Amino acid sequence: MAEFATYRGGPTSTGGASTGAGSSGQVEWYQTSGIVGGGGGGAASYSAADEYAGAYYPAAAPGGADFGSFEDEPPLLEELGIDLGGIMRRTVGVLTGRLKGPDMEELDVGGPLFFSAVFGASHLLWQGKVHFGIILGWSVLAAIVLWFVVKNISGNSPDVRACDLSSCYSVLGYALLPMVAFSILSVLVPKGYLAAAAGALVSLWCAILAARLFVRRSPILKHYRTLIAYPCLLNYAAFALLTLY
Repeated sequence: MAEFATYRGGPTSTGGASTGAGSSGQVEWYQTSGIVGGGGGGAASYSAADEYAGAYYPAAAPGGADFGSFEDEPPLLEELGIDLGGIMRRTVGVLTGRLKGPDMEELDVGGPLFFSAVFGASHLLWQGKVHFGIILGWSVLAAIVLWFVVKNISGNSPDVRACDLSSCYSVLGYALLPMVAFSILSVLVPKGYLAAAAGALVSLWCAILAARLFVRRSPILKHYRTLIAYPCLLNYAAFALLTLY
């Protein structure tokens, strides 16, 4: 069987039969029918419109699930590359000093961004100051400085894995966790020498954590731990001053 459509300006005919088109430019549809199975079991006919609809609107797949349905889509956080379980394990590892493990090998950027947001929110709640832009800007600037230092120390050594900007920002962001806790608890510490001493200790803790994370990811940097910790200490000291004053 066959079907076709013609676009003609006048009457057309097929098989000796004439069909009169009402006006010029009219689309004419032709249907032919055939005997299914060749035994007179019935006639089956369809038009080109049915085939057009079937080509662009396919039937549902077996099992009742349509192609590209929402049931087959992965979760949104998985598409964004955010692993909440991994972030929680890294957070516990950094706060407890357990930096060895598979979770500390591959750091992410989502966790540091979240910690920066919590750090800024604590300043907004306790001090009434909006420091989100300052915190993010200082973090990016510190990551650029650390990237420059690590790059010049290691040169083109293939053993250094933490020499790109995203890794430097991730390391500094996870090492910021003690400072975030200090910012949240700073409302309980009276302003004065005690708060300044606590801020200095927390800054030193963050710098040591950052240096250990850099050395953990790139053992070639173990002889330059002090050189790496110094700019980290300056960065976290600035955050401590921002928290206290």
